[in-house]
Order: sequence, then C-alpha cells, then structure tokens
Amino acid sequence: MFADSVIGKLVHWFIGLFASYKYSVCYRAVSSVCTKIRRLYNYSFLGKILSEKNPKRDRYFQNSFLFRTADKLIDSLNGLFSRIYKFIRQKNTDGLNVRLYNLFAPAIKFEYLLAGVLAIMFCIPHDYWNNAYGLILAFGFVFLYMCAKASGREFSIKIRDFDVTLVLFIVMVFCGVLTSTSVSDSVRVLLFFVTSFAFMFCVAGSLNTQESIMSFLKIMYVAVFVTSLVAIWQRIVGVPVDPSLTDISMNQDMPGRVFSTMANPNNYAEFLILFVPLMFVMAVNLKNKLLKTGLITLLIFPVLAFLMTYSRSGWVSFALVVFIAIFLYNKKYIPALILLAIAAVPFLPSSILNRILTIGNMSDSSNSYRIYIWEAVLKMMRERWFFGVGLGPESFHSFYARFANPKAAIAMHSHMLYLETWVETGLVGVVSFLWFYLSMARRCVVAKRQATPEMKNILIACAATALGMLFICGVEYVWYYPRIMFAFWIFAGICIASCRVAQNQTDNSIK
Repeated sequence: MFADSVIGKLVHWFIGLFASYKYSVCYRAVSSVCTKIRRLYNYSFLGKILSEKNPKRDRYFQNSFLFRTADKLIDSLNGLFSRIYKFIRQKNTDGLNVRLYNLFAPAIKFEYLLAGVLAIMFCIPHDYWNNAYGLILAFGFVFLYMCAKASGREFSIKIRDFDVTLVLFIVMVFCGVLTSTSVSDSVRVLLFFVTSFAFMFCVAGSLNTQESIMSFLKIMYVAVFVTSLVAIWQRIVGVPVDPSLTDISMNQDMPGRVFSTMANPNNYAEFLILFVPLMFVMAVNLKNKLLKTGLITLLIFPVLAFLMTYSRSGWVSFALVVFIAIFLYNKKYIPALILLAIAAVPFLPSSILNRILTIGNMSDSSNSYRIYIWEAVLKMMRERWFFGVGLGPESFHSFYARFANPKAAIAMHSHMLYLETWVETGLVGVVSFLWFYLSMARRCVVAKRQATPEMKNILIACAATALGMLFICGVEYVWYYPRIMFAFWIFAGICIASCRVAQNQTDNSIK
C-alpha cells in the first residue's frame, strides 16, 4: 500500500534521483574538488597541527616544573579545603546546615544543579538580568564544587586539562587592569572574566563521564528551546526595526530582528551557534527513538529563531559549523550538503535572501562602520601594540577618540574579538588566547578518533562550533554582552570535559 501511495512514489523517486546523482558528472566533479581540498588540508600547517596527537609543546609544558608545581598547588588547596570541611562537619554534626546537606546532597547532583541554574540564567529576560547575579552564582558554584569534592565526589581537574596558554591568557587579563586608564571600569570588566572562568572551571571539573555530559546538555536544551519560543513570540507580536542595528535603506522589506532574552539579535545568534549543535548531537545520541525524534524535531524552533535574528555573520558562522561538522563526520556527505544548500535558496523568504546579498556590501552602513572602526583601532595599536590599553570600554574609548574616523566617531569596542583582545590584554594576551582556542579545537578533533560513537558526535560538535565561531568572532566582539561571554566559556568548559572523558575512555579500553 505504501509503495503504491503518492508518498511512497515520491520517496522512491527521490531515492532513484539520489542514486543516479551518485553516478553523474556533477557528483564526480564535486567529489574531485573535495578530494583536492582534503589533500591540501592534510598537508597544510593547520592540518598538521590538528592531526598531531600530542604536540611537542604540550609534552614539554606538561612535564615542566611549572605544570607540576601548579598541579601540586591545586592538590594542596583541595586538601586544605577538605580538612577544613571535615573539621567543620565534625564540630557541627547536629547543625541545621549539616542536616540540610545530608538531606539534599544525595538527591541533587552538582552537575544537574549547575546546568539547571545556568539554563535559568539564559532564560531570564534582558530587562530583568543583572550581571551581579552571574558573579554571585559563579562564586557560589565554586564553593559548592569544593564542598562536593571534599565530601567525596570524584571531581578531578588538572592544569594540563586547560592548557598552559589559557593560564597565560588569564594572567594577561588580570594585567589588563594594571595597564588601564580607567581602573574602576577595568575592575568591572575583570569581574565578568572571573565569572566566566569560574563557570568554565565548574563545568570542566564536574563533567567526568559521558553520562554527566549528556545530562548537562539535556538540561541546557531547555534553555535553547525556551529562548527560541520567546524569540518566535517576539516575531508574532512584532519587534520594531532598530536603525542602529539595520541599514533600513538596504533592507527595506526586513522586519524587526528578534533578540529573545538577550540584549540584541547578534547576541542571541551567538548563543544559538554555541549550543544548537551540541543540542542536536545530544538528541542524536539518545537511545529512545521516540524521544530522539521529538527533540530533533523541536530544534526547528531554535533554527527559525536563528533565521529571525537576521544576523549575517551568525548565518555564515553557522553554515561553517555545519560544513565542518559534516567534514569531520563523513566527507562523502559534503556534495549532498552543497546541493541541498543550493536547492534551498529558492525557498528562502525575500527578506532573508536580500539580507544575504548585503554580506560584504560596503554600501551597507553596518559593514562600512566596522571598517572605519578597524582602521582607527589599528592606528591606535601602533602606540600600544605590546601592552594594550587595558580592560573595558572606557579605556578603549579614551584612546580610540584620538584616531576615530568622523563616520565612526563613537565606538565602545573594536567590533572584533581578536582586535579587542589585543587592545585590552596586549600582544601576549591575544596570542595566548588564540593559541588556546585553536589548541582546544585540535584536541577535540584528535580525541574523537578513538572515542565511543556518542562521544565522537559530541567532540565533532565541539570542534565544528569552535572553528565555525572563528568567523563571527572576526566581525563581532562576542564578549561585550556578559551573558554571551559566560556562554562562550561554558562552551569551552564542555569542550575541555569532553576531551578528558574521551581520553579516559581510550585509556580504560587499552587497560
């Protein structure tokens, strides 16, 4: 009955079409191009870096006196906190705090509580959010993390899990206060970095098994889904067009851009790029087929919300994430992906298609505005190229005003993560950050090779997202809005934890 139905005939026709395509000239041409690209990649500098399992740099630093000393220092601090914790419990056996802990601690896992609170943090509307909440939560979870570890939880984190370049970047962030012309504003921004690093530490340290990573992602799925519903509701009720975010003369038919619970559309697009790929692989990894199908289907809402942000840099970055993920999973699917993308073009709404056509168009004020800012920042950095100008928009603007183009006289940041990191933390800061970030992506690529199928999917999503984000970081300062900065480093914590879990799985299988 199915074979004779209209749907059955369409399915049969599509299968036949794809089968004939595999033997077509077009398929052979695309496959030939992909093969050449793969060869160029394999013999390129980037390919060699990503394919090296344990670079000499890592081996040198992991065996260095600095690493061993840092690990011993952390172990000593953990031991000291553990002794203090046990002493307080012994002296306060019947205390209310101990009884409450004994009542709730066995039922609530730290990683579940962490994921739940983080999910709520991203769901709070922008008008009701205060950045001080993030700082309080971060310190609270660091304290709970230490308590959980002292009480016997198998949390394990080493300096080598974070890479020495991250340690160097953190040091340069603190030095950014010393080089600042506005110390109070720099301290304010420093607290955002401290909050971000604390969240990363808690996520990376508490996710020690494949199951804990999956549970964490399941809870974060709620935040992605809820924020997407808020964004779609904004479209239904209508969002005013903001001339500061959109060149109206170039995008006359474009409606207001949704931003969900974040400050602006680009912020929300960055949030979705960081987490939607992880949500997808989490759903794919599920054993329950009904639940898997349902969660994958519900991701249509975040994708629609993402399109409604009209973030051009976000669209390009997400396209790169998908392409890199397919490349890492199975290169043979790339030709089909390209054809699918081409086939989807006629079905795009005119507002989206017109928005895509303005990418790189210097007549669009938002594009030319960035160029003016970058030119002024590069002139500014001729004087402060090594130490930078210090953390925060006030320090930035005090120097920028001297070099600003009249067409972009006011700017609170450089509209590029790499430039802004150089501006705020100096040459050592930007080099150490980029080295850590690319090294993190490399570790994900290397770790996936011998990981379980489920962890392989997670690591592919991590690596693809990290590399795809390189584009949007090149045209946006993604850390300007603190909650996106938190999301960025939470994602880094997931990557670090995933690499460690995959390595542990490999070591256990060898044993």
